[in-house]
Amino acid sequence: MEQEGEQLKSEIAAKLDLSVIRYSRVWEDCDILCRGLDIQPSDVVLSITSSGDNVLNVLLKKPKKIYAVDMSLAQNALLELKLGAIRISLPHDEFLQLLGEAPSTKRLVLYESVKPSLPKYAQEFWDSNLSVIESSIANEGRLEKYVKVFNEKHLPKVVSSELLDAFFESQSIEEQRKAFNQFPLKELKDLTSWYFSRKQLERGRSEAQFEHVKMDSDEVGEALAKRYFVVAENIPAHDNFYFSLFNRGMKGYDPANKPNFAAPYLAKDNYEELKGLIDRVVVCTSTIEEQVKQIPLGTVTKANLSDIFEYTSEELCCGICESLASVMAPGGRIAYWELLNTRPAPSSVFHYHEKLSKELHAEDRVFYYNHSMFMKKNEMNNNNL
Repeated sequence: MEQEGEQLKSEIAAKLDLSVIRYSRVWEDCDILCRGLDIQPSDVVLSITSSGDNVLNVLLKKPKKIYAVDMSLAQNALLELKLGAIRISLPHDEFLQLLGEAPSTKRLVLYESVKPSLPKYAQEFWDSNLSVIESSIANEGRLEKYVKVFNEKHLPKVVSSELLDAFFESQSIEEQRKAFNQFPLKELKDLTSWYFSRKQLERGRSEAQFEHVKMDSDEVGEALAKRYFVVAENIPAHDNFYFSLFNRGMKGYDPANKPNFAAPYLAKDNYEELKGLIDRVVVCTSTIEEQVKQIPLGTVTKANLSDIFEYTSEELCCGICESLASVMAPGGRIAYWELLNTRPAPSSVFHYHEKLSKELHAEDRVFYYNHSMFMKKNEMNNNNL
């Protein structure tokens, strides 16, 4: 593994504090990501790092190589910590403890055992953020702290833990809807509309991340509250760990004993498998625009762009897509999510796979996003999607 590049300034990077962990979990559904990209052993993947969760989830599909790219040194340091723990074969239960995915009183001791396997920049980052490790990395991202306030302070005033448990224990959509209808729905709608308003959401996402959003504060809250209700009523809750983490925090969450109710890479069997795969990951601290200059033309076959276009102008969105297309093989696929902005990739370089995108979005377990976008690089006679 090698950490490439330097912290680079761009339209996004210049406006965000990249020295802190913004996301300690990934909130894009790993299942629809892997299905939409259709990862194969011959693939070379470029992926936004974020917390590294989906880099590792995609790695389980055994692609040939993954470029994990993020302008945030902090986010890459989080992925490096996970890779380092896997590299030294930290026991699975201790891996979960180190990351805050399981209770522990010895996280700093575990970190010291992993530290020698980390690149220098990651060691320096974590040495300066030991309190984050000690308190639970998985819940210490800026967005995750915002989520924690919702499920610990505000939601319990509206929905009892008994009602929430009945909802998440439902084994059919009919049973789930019946349980959900026992919630005080008007009060829940008022709460979610308020808590997801732009003003409140800036506690979890920086003001700079809303620069290109045209909705006012209340419109943002109403849009997200509507999606919250759609997921609650239509997406099976009994295996939706994303929705459970948002509404119940760590209650009912036990990756060691309930591996199907957590990110795939946290399952013990998958963790063991990752040990033979991590050398396929190249961690790059850079913007997408700069990193593609280091990648041979026509070699990338799949790309996960997370929701990066949410923070960009339409002009920069087009520029990133055109740069990415230059290193992608004909027919290469990209995936990204739209939250509050609409950012279609330019049709001159990518073809929107509308049917697949809509089908997968209808199954998305994360309520935040308005669209899940899957596209294919244009090629001659590209009519077979």
